[in-house]
Amino acid sequence: MALNIKKLLVSQPKPASEKSPYFDIAEKYGVEIDFRPFIKVEATKFTEVGYVGRDVESMIRDLVETAIRMVKNEKIAAVQSKGEF
Repeated sequence: MALNIKKLLVSQPKPASEKSPYFDIAEKYGVEIDFRPFIKVEATKFTEVGYVGRDVESMIRDLVETAIRMVKNEKIAAVQSKGEF
């Protein structure tokens, strides 16, 4: 049984150069490649002492909120740097 793959998710920003092997793969196999940046969130506060008595849902919510804040700050910095020219 063969799989029919239509889309690949790549956890990194889109390469600046069209010479990236990802584009060769997309063309050769007729797939769409979706680039999404990887977000790393520190969870050390949950592994030290803060996790006792907290439910998993609230810990995941905190991690997602931190990731959203990180991306938002990154986008704001990128727009500000473009505006300084």
